[in-house]
Amino acid sequence: MDRKIQFERKALDAWGLPRSTYEFLRAACLHDPEATAIDFFSEPDRCEASRRSIRYGLLLQRIHQTANLIRSLGIGPQDAVSLLLANTPEGQFALWGTQAVCVANPVNWMMEPEAIAEIMKASGSTVLFVHGGDALVDCWKKVEGIVASCPRLRTVIRIGGDRGGAIPQGIRFIEYDEVIDTFSAELDRSGLPGGSAIAALFPTGGTTGAPKLARHTHDGVVASAWLSAAVAGIQAGEARLSATPLFHVVGAYAGSLATLARGGRLVLATSAGWRHPGLVEHIWSIVRRLSIAYLTIVPTIMNQLVQRPLDRRDLASLKGVLSGSAPLSEHVAQTFLRMSGFEVREGYGMTETTSVMMMNPRNGRVKTGSVGLPFPYHAVRVVRRDGHGAITDCAVGEAGILATSGPTMFPGYADPSRDADIWLEPGKWLNTGDIARVDADGYVWIVGRAKDVIIRGGHNIDPKAVEEILYRHPDVVEAVVVGRPDAHAGEVPVAYVQLKGGASAGAQDLLDFVAARAHERAAIPKACRITHEIPKSPMGKILCQPLRRSALEDGIRLILNNAGIAGGFRAEALDGPAGSLKARVYLDSRDIDEAHARRALSGLPLDIDILRT
Repeated sequence: MDRKIQFERKALDAWGLPRSTYEFLRAACLHDPEATAIDFFSEPDRCEASRRSIRYGLLLQRIHQTANLIRSLGIGPQDAVSLLLANTPEGQFALWGTQAVCVANPVNWMMEPEAIAEIMKASGSTVLFVHGGDALVDCWKKVEGIVASCPRLRTVIRIGGDRGGAIPQGIRFIEYDEVIDTFSAELDRSGLPGGSAIAALFPTGGTTGAPKLARHTHDGVVASAWLSAAVAGIQAGEARLSATPLFHVVGAYAGSLATLARGGRLVLATSAGWRHPGLVEHIWSIVRRLSIAYLTIVPTIMNQLVQRPLDRRDLASLKGVLSGSAPLSEHVAQTFLRMSGFEVREGYGMTETTSVMMMNPRNGRVKTGSVGLPFPYHAVRVVRRDGHGAITDCAVGEAGILATSGPTMFPGYADPSRDADIWLEPGKWLNTGDIARVDADGYVWIVGRAKDVIIRGGHNIDPKAVEEILYRHPDVVEAVVVGRPDAHAGEVPVAYVQLKGGASAGAQDLLDFVAARAHERAAIPKACRITHEIPKSPMGKILCQPLRRSALEDGIRLILNNAGIAGGFRAEALDGPAGSLKARVYLDSRDIDEAHARRALSGLPLDIDILRT
């Protein structure tokens, strides 16, 4: 905290930061054009043999040519271009070439075509970059459905990947690789967007449901990436492995832009990132062979890594392991520390804070389970609201709503009607919707989510969108979708449904009904429980907390059953502070190995007490 105070003695404006993401990258590219900017490998077990390297000079050339291509289509600085990108060098060309001259709209390529089209319509985009697809990234086959669902789409540009897929009809089609070298390698820098201009429209609030697009300014993105690199500790020439998709702010800003603008070497781990089935298996060999200095993971991946053997000799180049996107189990973090000698430095951010905005310090105390300290020029508050809406700051250690402030806070959503209740003070304190506490040293601890979004292995699922599908079933009276803890994915959606009197639909019938209509496979509930009555308050409001407790108990039972503990225990979910949950497991049988039960549940990021009766 003392170093943060010292850092802030120099005003942010006094650092002379570039006023656009393009100028930020351009400076790094011109500093050492021959240095390696990007290493991309397609096969984890053959990372060196399948590696393709891009030097900084070529990166800048492709950014210029991509920007000129976009300008040739009549796109202006305030227009949006949508992007379905894989984790490839071409994805980087498209993302930063777009932001150089207009507004980027990265979209989750795993969504269904109709959902992608709705996001494009909300952004006003008429141009779409699409990865050509491969064995793991199958977005190209969705183009026909996107074109049919988005009448305003005028141009589709296929960039990277396979080139054998069907060409969309009725619109302009451009094969990037065939035309890109016809465009100038220089860029007319007059009239380029920057400062408070919008750099990107990022979908948020769930990868399902009605589109909600967060606006990111160039100033906010540059500050976010600059601070992220400084706090993480990345230096010129050092390698950072990024396997987070470019439709996520961590993949785009904290992973890619922060590394490249610092002059680092961005290592892109296959087109599918962590979705590649061989990446986790070979990750430590990759770290050794490609001299990785910084590794960014998500908790579900860390849960898998601690189950695998690790040779510390593979970590000779490693300087830091960073984690974000969801709370990390303290047990898992401590297990990794014992295995590797590295403390996992957790961080926190949202699409609405542009990206990561707090982290455990590089040269300071790491508190496992905490998301660390706010970045320089940022601040946090933990508050509570009374029945009349009055806001009071919580005491040290008291849980409440987390509010954040700083230069990376977004200016609001593309649709202003979405801005209701996002600010505790207009334009200053952002209401994150997360429940947290701050300790006496200023470290922030996330203890729950006030928001209902379910995070399934990195997918943000809006339960309301799934509930709306269930309500369309003729036998359904009421439906609630909540998260159930899962040892692999963190949590998965499950549905609780009340049927009409005399209805004959079964649980599988309802799951099949959702599966046929969901915009994304990840949103399909893993289970459906038909209940006599959905719990409600005296005022008739549906009470989700009892259902969350039920789902937590079911999840614990399922995890223990899968670990070979078929009976002789009881799971009890309990309310924690400020809407969070915790659990107790009572071991009724002396035949159950308590240590085995603890290991089975260790990947869950919540407090679980295991007691013998």
